Amino acid sequence: MLRDIKVTWLAAWDRPAYDAIVRRALATHADLVIAATHGHRFGARLVLRNTDWELIRHCPAPLLLVKSRRPYQKPVVLAAVDPFHRHAKPADLDARLLAAASQLAGLLRGTVRIFHAYMPLVTVDRIPLVTAPPVMLPPAVEQTHGEQVARAIDRLAERAGIPRGRRHINVGEVSEELSAVTRRTRTDIVVMGAVSRSALTRLFIGNTAERVLDELSCDVLIVKPRGLVRKWPARQPLARPGTRNSLAGRPRPHVVSRTQP
Repeated sequence: MLRDIKVTWLAAWDRPAYDAIVRRALATHADLVIAATHGHRFGARLVLRNTDWELIRHCPAPLLLVKSRRPYQKPVVLAAVDPFHRHAKPADLDARLLAAASQLAGLLRGTVRIFHAYMPLVTVDRIPLVTAPPVMLPPAVEQTHGEQVARAIDRLAERAGIPRGRRHINVGEVSEELSAVTRRTRTDIVVMGAVSRSALTRLFIGNTAERVLDELSCDVLIVKPRGLVRKWPARQPLARPGTRNSLAGRPRPHVVSRTQP
C-alpha cells in the first residue's frame, strides 16, 4: 500500500525547532508534517513555547501529532467538527476536516466517524459566596436547541457519506466528551481544526486542539484553514559549536540532543 516511496532526510541546525520545521514545510510544499509529541505538565501551553504547541499554531501543512505506538490497522478516524464556527473559525474548515479524515481513512482502509460536543443553553456554575437565582428555560427550548445542532451535524455527515451509527453528538465540555468518545470507539486518529490567534486572545479563550491534546491517547491530525501561512521569516544565522559570534566571552551553553526512536 505504501511501497515504492522515496524517503530523504535533512538535519538542520536551527533554533527554535519549529521555525526550521515551518520553513522546511514551506520550501518543500509539504502535504503533511508528522511529529512526535510528549505530555506537558499542567498549564505549560500558557507559558512555554513548546515545539508541538507552536507547530499547531503555525505549521502551514496538516500536522499529524503521533502519540500512540499502535500501528494503523484499519484505523478509526474521528473528525471533530464545529458547524457553528465558534471563535470565528472559517466556514470551510469543517469541510476540510471531513475531507482530510476521508482521505486518511481511505488510504489506510479505515472508517470515518464525526463528533461534535455542545453545551446546553443554560449552565449553572457553582461560585462560592455568590447566590443568584437560577435561570430556567422551558424544556422545549433546550430540545429545539439540540435538534438544531443535530440537523447541522447530519448535513455535514450526509455530505461526507458518514452513516448515522458513526455520528456522535454529545452534550458537555469538548475535551471531556471527545476523550470519552475516542476511548469508547477505540479511535486511532482524531482530526481537528486549529486557528492561530494572538497570545492575549489565546490566553483567555484557548484553543480546542491544545486543550484536549494531552488528554487524548490517540494520534491527532491538525488541519488549518486555507491560506493561514503565506510566508515565514528568513532563517537567522546561528553560530555552530566552536565558532565565535556576538556571544563570545559568555559561558558556553550546554546543549543536549535527543533522537526520537
